[in-house]
Amino acid sequence: SAEKSTNAQVSVFDIQGIRVSRLNVPVLRGYNSVSLSSLHLANGKYVLHVEMDGVRLQKVISIGNVGK
Repeated sequence: SAEKSTNAQVSVFDIQGIRVSRLNVPVLRGYNSVSLSSLHLANGKYVLHVEMDGVRLQKVISIGNVGK
């Protein structure tokens, strides 16, 4: 949850560490969401980095039926 309105930088890296996308996203105070569907990522695992007001978050995400 964002404490104030600001901008966030969202980067998506493939599992080899190559950045495949970077977005600047306006963030409103409260809860926000970002759709990655327009990035046309191939099925696989990616690392999502979000940076906002000096805070960095990182999460591994899966696109498609990875591991099935």
